[in-house]
Amino acid sequence: MGGKASKNVYYFLKKGDTLSEIAKAHNVSVDKLAKLNKLENPNLLIKKDKSDKKHAWL
Repeated sequence: MGGKASKNVYYFLKKGDTLSEIAKAHNVSVDKLAKLNKLENPNLLIKKDKSDKKHAWL
């Protein structure tokens, strides 16, 4: 038992967002955010699906 419960948190990307700004605002490291979102290039945020909703896992 013990331990921290995990939950899915979504952040909807806006034009001009950077991974470092999102990470700082949500108190998470850039590396962790990049891994959670399976980003090959953390310097480039693009939408990967055809929907209008762009999100990042936090």
